[in-house]
Amino acid sequence: MTDDLFSDDFFADEDSSEKIELPPWNVLIVDDEEEIHRVTKMALTKFEYEQRSLNFISALSAEEGKKAFTEHSDIAIVFLDVVMESEHAGLDLAKWIREEHCDPNVRIVLRTGQPGQAPNKL
Repeated sequence: MTDDLFSDDFFADEDSSEKIELPPWNVLIVDDEEEIHRVTKMALTKFEYEQRSLNFISALSAEEGKKAFTEHSDIAIVFLDVVMESEHAGLDLAKWIREEHCDPNVRIVLRTGQPGQAPNKL
């Protein structure tokens, strides 16, 4: 009997521990140029942070960006084009995210391909 207690089958293998799969971070890309979405996804496709991969959500306008926030309660970061359907559409969306949608946790990264059209100060 005592021999059975110490057999190889009694103790679990240390290598057999299951890896816990954490849900991916939701990343919202808001830009009116589809190529920007494609390049962003390509550049970050294998990126992980704290053992979590990324799930990309795309919006082609500020209105689509608002809709994404109403459909996803757990967006971690937004890559937000400043100049879209208007010269300040991205800034208006950022203000909406903070003040009307009341999300103080999401990180907002402002981007633009037209620096001459973007405001120098907020």
